[in-house]
Amino acid sequence: MLTLDSNPVAFEFHLCANRKVHGLRASFDDEYASLSPGAFLDFNVVQNYFRSQEGLQYYDFGGSFDAYKRKWTEDTVSHVWALYFRGGFYSRLIQFIEGHVIPFAKALRSFKGNRI
Repeated sequence: MLTLDSNPVAFEFHLCANRKVHGLRASFDDEYASLSPGAFLDFNVVQNYFRSQEGLQYYDFGGSFDAYKRKWTEDTVSHVWALYFRGGFYSRLIQFIEGHVIPFAKALRSFKGNRI
């Protein structure tokens, strides 16, 4: 987590196993977008992983292949998004929200953002 005056500005969440690191989730506060806090945090995270962990072989940024990631590499790896839910009404409701409502809301937000 990257903080400024004790306020969270950006975060990353990783999964580490078998000398490999996979970026699972990252975000930043839009108020600080002009400072690129996510890119700054990412740079420091990658640098620290390769400096401090003996034998680290692989770092996967995860997510989409954004412009700032191209500064590190042109190599890409395809990922598959998989969600698993138990049976029952509550699980099916959560599956519907994750699979339909959230993607629709993100697309709507993106559409509205392009019109402003």
